[in-house]
Amino acid sequence: MNNNILSEKIFINLLWVALLIGAIWSSSINYIFFHFIAEIACIIISCSIFLVSWHSSKFAYNSFCTIIGPVFLCVGFVDLLHTLAFVDVIYIPEMGKDLTAQFWMVARFLQAGGLLAAIMLANKSVRPDYAMFWAISAMAVLLGTVYFSIFPRCFLEGVGITPFKTGGEYAVCVVQAFTIYLLHWGRTSFDDATKRLLTWALVLFIASELCFTLYLSLTDFAYLGGHILKLIGFYFLYRTIILASFEKPYSTLFRDWEKSEENHKNIVERMNEGVLGCDYNSMITLVNQSLCDMLGYSRQELVGNNIFNYLDSEQSRIFQEQLLLRRQATIDSYELTWTNRGGGKYVTILNPSYLFDKAGKFSGSIAVVTDITERKMIEQSLEQSEKQLRAIFDHAPIGVAIVDADANTSMVNNEMCSILEYDKKTLTSLSFAKLTHPDDVEADLKLFQELMEGKRDSYMLEQRYITGAGKTRWGRLSASAVRGWDGKPLYAICMVADVTKQVAAEEELLRAKNEWEMTFNTVQDMIAILDTSQNIVRANKQLATVLGVEQDELTGKNILEVLYGGSIPPSDSPTMQLLKDGKIHQAEMYEKQFNGYYQMSATPLVSEQGQIIGSIQMARNIDDRKKAELRLETILDIMNVYIMEPDLNLLLTKTLNIIQDRTDSTIGFIGYINENEELEIPTLTNGLLEQCPIKEFGTTLPKETWKDMCGKALRTKKTIFTNSPRKVPSGHVAIDRAVCVPILFKNQLAGEISVANKQTDYNEDDVRLLEEIALSMASPLTSRIKLDRHERMLSDSAVILSSRVKELDCLYNASTVMTNPDASEVDVFTTVFKSLEPAIGEMDVYGIRINVHGVEYTTDFWQESPWAYRADIAVAGADVGFIEISFSNDYKQHKNLSIASGRWSLLHALAELISTYLLRKKVESDLVIAKDAAEMANKAKSGFLASMSHELRTPLNAVIGFSEVLQDKFFGPLTDKQEEYIKDILESGQHLLSLINDILDLSKVEAGRLEFVKEEFDLNELLESCLTYIREKAFKHGISLQFEPDNNLQPIKADERRIKQVIFNLLSNSTKFTPDGGSIRMSSRKIEKNMVLSIVPNAKELTVGDYAENDWCLVSIEDTGIGLAPDEINAVFEEFRQLSDSITGKTPGTGLGLSLSKRFIEEQGGRLWAFSEGKGKGCIFSFVLPMIIRSKK
Repeated sequence: MNNNILSEKIFINLLWVALLIGAIWSSSINYIFFHFIAEIACIIISCSIFLVSWHSSKFAYNSFCTIIGPVFLCVGFVDLLHTLAFVDVIYIPEMGKDLTAQFWMVARFLQAGGLLAAIMLANKSVRPDYAMFWAISAMAVLLGTVYFSIFPRCFLEGVGITPFKTGGEYAVCVVQAFTIYLLHWGRTSFDDATKRLLTWALVLFIASELCFTLYLSLTDFAYLGGHILKLIGFYFLYRTIILASFEKPYSTLFRDWEKSEENHKNIVERMNEGVLGCDYNSMITLVNQSLCDMLGYSRQELVGNNIFNYLDSEQSRIFQEQLLLRRQATIDSYELTWTNRGGGKYVTILNPSYLFDKAGKFSGSIAVVTDITERKMIEQSLEQSEKQLRAIFDHAPIGVAIVDADANTSMVNNEMCSILEYDKKTLTSLSFAKLTHPDDVEADLKLFQELMEGKRDSYMLEQRYITGAGKTRWGRLSASAVRGWDGKPLYAICMVADVTKQVAAEEELLRAKNEWEMTFNTVQDMIAILDTSQNIVRANKQLATVLGVEQDELTGKNILEVLYGGSIPPSDSPTMQLLKDGKIHQAEMYEKQFNGYYQMSATPLVSEQGQIIGSIQMARNIDDRKKAELRLETILDIMNVYIMEPDLNLLLTKTLNIIQDRTDSTIGFIGYINENEELEIPTLTNGLLEQCPIKEFGTTLPKETWKDMCGKALRTKKTIFTNSPRKVPSGHVAIDRAVCVPILFKNQLAGEISVANKQTDYNEDDVRLLEEIALSMASPLTSRIKLDRHERMLSDSAVILSSRVKELDCLYNASTVMTNPDASEVDVFTTVFKSLEPAIGEMDVYGIRINVHGVEYTTDFWQESPWAYRADIAVAGADVGFIEISFSNDYKQHKNLSIASGRWSLLHALAELISTYLLRKKVESDLVIAKDAAEMANKAKSGFLASMSHELRTPLNAVIGFSEVLQDKFFGPLTDKQEEYIKDILESGQHLLSLINDILDLSKVEAGRLEFVKEEFDLNELLESCLTYIREKAFKHGISLQFEPDNNLQPIKADERRIKQVIFNLLSNSTKFTPDGGSIRMSSRKIEKNMVLSIVPNAKELTVGDYAENDWCLVSIEDTGIGLAPDEINAVFEEFRQLSDSITGKTPGTGLGLSLSKRFIEEQGGRLWAFSEGKGKGCIFSFVLPMIIRSKK
């Protein structure tokens, strides 16, 4: 065999020598042929390397072959391109021989990079498809740079190889040298033979690259040597792949198999479990030492005996039956009891594997026998313990649950079901997070996560749970982790005790305590809890605040030391009374240390045995109550004065005396606002005027004098007070301190209270007292002032009443004569003079005169006077004269100004009557003229309408008729242009005829000559027939029509032709303003009479008119057209009002259709209205008409 191998090696070496000699010889004859042969040989070896590597990669012991195969496939492909370019099969004129050099460098870059990657990644797991992808990608990128002229030039005509090519060759040598370094000194898994061959291949590649940097021409020896070294290098690489892919794996396989067999024998012998082999007849053929030790027999004693000799008889029979049944199975597990030499029992687990011959017949078995005797004893003990624990678990007085690491409940006891009100099946299907109250879940899950992460061994928590009945229950959770053999938590045991009642009690106790604490510390009373020695056990916040100390500072101090400085309190104080008899005591006392009145109380604290163990001392400030009682007493005294004193001045004087006494003021006044809005001061402090040397002091102060402090209070309606001396004019009484309070009734000034010069400063209590007095006396003072004013006015009432009667007689006589159509102006003015003289007889008069349009009428006793009063007479806003009274003296000095003012009113009234009289005369004259003109215009209008009806309709009807004849092609066919013109003529004529009809109808309506022929008809039938007229036009534009009639609709009585005209107008408008593809829906329904107000706008008159007892029919036409803006909804019903069609951009129609329709409906007792949500959202036009009332019979 060795001789054959030697002969094979000699043959291969001789073959290589022959190939080299042939290559040298061929290069000397034809270098191109030599180059082609050398490159093709390398390409064939590259493809062989790929094929061997690709198909053997799964057998290789590293990834070298997996990577190198795809790489050299790409190298071979690029070398093929290089070879073809060398012989000009691939030729690009502008690149010349540079293309051959560039392909050469691309192949070398791929070769060097691929070998480096294969060595570096040899110990990594590389998928073949990934290796192929990256190799092809790298090749494509490099070839792309060549194709797009990105790759640097490698050969220049006339120059030779470029520095880039030379540098590239050196770079390839460096990379391959680094690859040799990694191969020998890196962490690679190659054997020595593989390393040796691969090293030779890399060295030859480096030598080849160096030769290609030295050649001067294509025929010199360096160029020849480079190709030969490359070819030999490829062969060595090929041998490396063969060695790594086939020879090495197979030699390693057999050596490892022998070693593995020996290892298996050692493992079987050293196993703690027994190993048993049996043949087809259950005879023992193999045992290991562990099984011999367990049974107490030697290997020789066991081998050859039947296995059932060592099993219990019953188990032996069962096992034998099962074994016969299961011989077709692969592996089964049996629990068997063995009897050893000494009669002892061993419980084992037998795990057999069945053996079959080539024919598939059962030939024996081999089994692993595991001794589980101790485990069985432990299991029995555990089973007993588990039963006991299960009983304890199920009947535990608290809830217990087993919760896994995901917080899912796997086991619960009865008490847990009772607490949470779920059955066990439902409860174990829920996680504890779903059972916990949402507000408590986060804290519980955080602690549970820490428990399962091993950060804590247990935790306790009080939280709420949601029961199956939806109730909330409090539970005290105690969770502990159960750890595995590795110390990691496996699951948690959670125990929950129902503490709902306990928590409720604690919350109630805490609430009560908090309420007591809050009450104790927020109450405004001062409270101290004392022991029997009068030491403070606890003091509330109010007491500490009043004393200016912290609460804790008072604890332990003696109350007498704190409040009285160690002195004894008054004997009638509650504290002393309690010490004397031990009972509850209360008293109102002035406490100097607190500077105020207090209601004091002392209550003993008594133990269960009846002994006094302390007391509760309370003090409540009653200053406000005392002051309020004083204010109330003052107000009651003043109200008593108002009741008892009838005289206003004395009433105010007594009131002022009470106020001065209660405020300790020395001076003051009370004033009220009179009818001239002046401050009237009927009373001052006694002797105040005598103290003031300036006697011009007035008791009535006009508004313009309200500039001092008292005036400011009146102007601002606010209280003003000061404790600083006031500047006063020389000679006046000095004002040291003062308070001014306005008296307001319903926020209107009624008067003022002012006091001054108190011995001490005025304080808030004084101001509040005066304000409450002002408030309490505002209403009675106002009433008394009005009463006093009315009493004064009553004395003048009789005189004024008599004067008014004379004035009314004068006006009555004058108006009577003015309304007489036969009376002349002289008669009228003479009557005025006679009536006016007695009415002004109480005043000295020189005479009366009336001037109208320059004509003057006077009394017989007229005389000019400087004291005259004149009233102008105007007609239609233009002055036409006057009426004047001449007096003998100044009328303004009349003793009764009320009577005098009445005379001026009478004079103006007479002037107005004369103006009205003259205006009526002018209007009567104008009406006669206007009546004649209107009659003439009406005649002209009637003539025009009659002419319009005949002169316009007759030719229009002819035009329309002949247009229809032409359109029907009665006289022969028409051209397209003629049809278009005929259509325009017909539509224009019909439009003009409609316009004329609308105008004539409008004129009839305005003239009140439009007659309605009312008759009964079925409205639904009319609506259906109207749809027919527009159906063709709607179909043409793709508009859908819907009609929803109310079949319970009763007949109506109306002008059917006019109603049909209304419906046709509304449907035509909807069709006109609805875009193609839209829809129109018409409906009718009955409205009960009591519902009409809620449906019809502005329909109040419908419920009180002639149709108050009628039910109504409602017709609605809804479209999806252009819609109406809010300001257009009412405008559409105006005459000649047209809205632009946003579809066509035109303004179709006459603008009369909707106006006439509204008139037609309203003239027949109905209503027509429109509704739209806005532009582009369609419209709804609706109208109602009264239905006929049928007899109930």
